[in-house]
This record gives sequence, C-alpha cells and structure tokens, in this order.
Amino acid sequence: MSQPRPSYPEASLVNLPVEIKNNIIQHLPQSALRALLLTHTAFVEVAAIRLYMAPHFASTYRYAQFAHIVSHKVQYAELVRDLDLSYFHEENLDDEGGFLPCAGWREFKYRENVDYYFSILQPRNRDSRGSNHPPPSTSLKSFSKTRDISIGGLTHVLAVCRKLRKLDLTSLKLASDFLIASPYDTNHSHAIEHEIYKANSTSGLLFVSDVPNSWSWSSTELQPLYLDFIISHLVQLEHLETFNARNALWVTKQRVKRILGMVPGEQGCPALKQADFRDAGIMEKNACWARKGTADELRGLCRVQYI
Repeated sequence: MSQPRPSYPEASLVNLPVEIKNNIIQHLPQSALRALLLTHTAFVEVAAIRLYMAPHFASTYRYAQFAHIVSHKVQYAELVRDLDLSYFHEENLDDEGGFLPCAGWREFKYRENVDYYFSILQPRNRDSRGSNHPPPSTSLKSFSKTRDISIGGLTHVLAVCRKLRKLDLTSLKLASDFLIASPYDTNHSHAIEHEIYKANSTSGLLFVSDVPNSWSWSSTELQPLYLDFIISHLVQLEHLETFNARNALWVTKQRVKRILGMVPGEQGCPALKQADFRDAGIMEKNACWARKGTADELRGLCRVQYI
C-alpha cells in the first residue's frame, strides 16, 4: 500500500515569512500600501510599518488625519522616521499651475460638524470620478486653495514621533493657533462643551485647531502659539539627523542656533548632521547662516558677528 503524500500549505503571499513580505512591500507605492491595510489581516502589520515609516499625504486633510492618529496611538507614532511636508504647494494644481479647490485640515477639524456634512453632500461637490478624498466644504470656501497646516497640527507630530530621523519643512506655510490651557473652566457657560474636548492625546496637548466647535474664548483659556513653541519640540528629537527648512519664512538666526544647540541651557538636536536653511527668513535671506551644510559648518557661520 502506497504511503500518503505529505500535505503542504498552499503557496500564498499570506503564508510567506515576514522578512519576505517586508522585502516585497518596500517596493510598493503608498496607494498600494493603503490598499493592503484593507486586504488581509496578515498584511496589516508589515504594510503599516512601511506606510508610517515615510508617509506621503495627498492633502493637508490627510496630514491632519495622520496627526490625529499618531497623537492618539503611540504604536504608530514610533514607526515614523522620515516626514516630508515640503510638497503641499505642488499638489492639486490646475493646468496653469494654480491651486485647485481641495479639502484641507480645516475640513478635518469640522469632520463631525453637521453643516460640513450637508455642504459636501451638495451635487456640485460630488466627485464624478469616484475619488475617496473628501471634497472641500462650501462653508470653508475661502480656504479651499490654502495649502497650510496649523502650528498645533505640526506640534502634535513633533511631540510624539520621537524617533524621527529626517524632517523636511521646506516652503511649508503655518497657520496661527492657540494652546487650550483650560479646556473646561466652570466660570464659563460653555464649560460642559469644553469637557468633551479635553486633551486626550498622548502628548497631553489640545489646540484650537483640534476643536470642531467655535465659541468666544476668554483670555485665560488660550495661550497664543509662536514659532518658538515648535522649536521647543523640535530640539527634543534626539534621533533627528537631517532637517530642511529651505524658504521657510519663520526661520531666524536665533531659532537656527537653538536647533544647533548654541543656546545656553538647551541641547539642540544632538544627532543633527545636515541642515538646509537656504532662502529662509524674511529679512535674512542673504545671511551667512542661511545655507545648506553640516551641523558643524552652520555652527561656524552662526558664530560670525553682525549677520
């Protein structure tokens, strides 16, 4: 009597070792990685690791989604290594190079607002091509061609993605924001509403750009945010090796010195190797420190007086 033939698992991508899956996935575009997340549970982990390692965003709406996720789920925040926010001004352009209307971070802020949902259900806002990207809101029409992100939205990411190695903020425009210092103050009539929006991010931060409702705030509830607030979180990135801020209007010599660890009492970015500050600043675009170079080269330029 013949021996039964041994049975083997059916050849399938699902059964491949994780190492081989990783090798395959590193060659896939972001769109394919997002599809894999929805395809099979066996691909979720390897696809998420690759997707969050160096994310790319179709719009500032998608960036706001990302910022919300990583600021509430530390397991995803720890995956991020390379964050490039330099291309928003190059996305969603018409044939003449102008900005097409596009939903941005403000639409994400109001994503649970009834008026926003009503506005996107209007026939003129339905994408005939079946795009899964939310359309711009008619109530936010004045911002539909704006390509900025809020200071709070950037700070959320810097505060939790502590393993970042490369950060590119070239040409990035930042919208003003406020830190909510007292989310529920019993001295105000909207105290109950505030309770809903108390800080629940892993960083413990809550900004006006996070809160979907609008009301009159008191001066004791809000702390205005300045660009130095971002620098304070940037210099805490212990693994950051490359930082690009070319054509960033908010860069100043003092902020560059903070990043390079030249301000007493601050360590700066200890692992920084390369930085690009070309064409940065408003009145300082031709300053000697507004260059691309190694951290040591830039420190030497910052020591030069009267520039």
